[in-house]
Amino acid sequence: MKRQPSKSQAAKSMPKATKPKRTTFLKPDEALRESEARFRALFENSLDAILLTAPDGGILSANPAACEMFGRTEAELCRLGRNSVVDISDPRLPAALDERLRTGRFRGELTFLRKDGSKFPGEISSVIFQDREGHDRTSMVIRDISSQKQAEEKIREREASLREAERLAHIGDWQWDAAIDAVKWSEELYRINRYDPNLPPPCFAEMSPCFTPESWERLNAAVMNALRTGEPYELDLDLVRLDGSIRKTISRGEVDHDASGNIKGLHGTVQDITERKQAEEQLRISEARYRSLIQSQSDLIARSDLSGHLTFINDAYCREFGMSREDLIGRPFTEMVYPEDLPAVLAAQDALMLHPHRTQTEWRNITAKGVRWYSWYNTTVVDDSGKIIELQGVGRDTTERKQAEAALRKVKPGIECYSIPPEMPFS
Repeated sequence: MKRQPSKSQAAKSMPKATKPKRTTFLKPDEALRESEARFRALFENSLDAILLTAPDGGILSANPAACEMFGRTEAELCRLGRNSVVDISDPRLPAALDERLRTGRFRGELTFLRKDGSKFPGEISSVIFQDREGHDRTSMVIRDISSQKQAEEKIREREASLREAERLAHIGDWQWDAAIDAVKWSEELYRINRYDPNLPPPCFAEMSPCFTPESWERLNAAVMNALRTGEPYELDLDLVRLDGSIRKTISRGEVDHDASGNIKGLHGTVQDITERKQAEEQLRISEARYRSLIQSQSDLIARSDLSGHLTFINDAYCREFGMSREDLIGRPFTEMVYPEDLPAVLAAQDALMLHPHRTQTEWRNITAKGVRWYSWYNTTVVDDSGKIIELQGVGRDTTERKQAEAALRKVKPGIECYSIPPEMPFS
């Protein structure tokens, strides 16, 4: 038979009743003092300027931060009122006061004044409340945002400089979020594509018409490879504008990562190099014509640096001296001059450095056919600044003429014996 617990044991096993906690209530005057103490601590130690004002613009109290911000004592601020700290010429002020009057509060930006007359931008939060006597009062919490505005201005300047640099270099930038296929273009990229900047750019899935088929195939392959491997790309692509015109571009792309390190999309640039390509093609054609003209000449054409080492020669020069272009480039042209004529050649080279930088001389050269006389017309080659950088000579073989003149000199005495007197008439 189960034994029943005694009364004392049963009493011990019963849970003890807990006493209710005693709530302490502050008296109204104590609560008011505590609230005012908290307000005063906040008022005195705030880093922002705090002004307690009347709706008519009078200042009733100013915290230390306000005195430091405006460069005035609290007594000065209270005596001079709101118009001593707020720029009344700020066109935003009437609307701010009207909003506070209608809604009881205002939050925004205004221009403020320091004691020295300097202006600064400030962020202001102002509300209307009633004091213990039921009088309307206003609070103004002001934060100097000069540094913030300066930073914003620097950002705007950098962005403007970037836009100008992109415009001058014909470089546009883009971003692509692969997860949602969202694309962003810079202003210059809109210009390159001749696309309406008020419209969103085409997403990647719709971008194939923006390129020739061959260019799109290479771009799509590069983008897919970048998403798979993280490798950047740089491609020469033919871009097709909405009007059907084609632009030559260099497209570059690199991957973007999320916080976990996963590839989330790409960013890159597109540079319009159409004019450069056209200029390069025109230069190529011009150089081809120049080479064709130079190489077709029977006269010898050579250029040398200022020390006399050959930098350019045409085919006729190579044939005349029986050497290849590789053997001749870099050698002193004086090696091909007949030794007895070398002093005159060096003197002509010195004279070429003087105005008008043109000389015409004759000297003998040692050629593959032996010693030959050449008449050389020499000029200088200058850079864009007018500095002489090379010497150029065009030579023509005058050996036969020299030989004829020598033969004429030998027979001249005999010819003079049979000359007709000036006074003898012709019959």
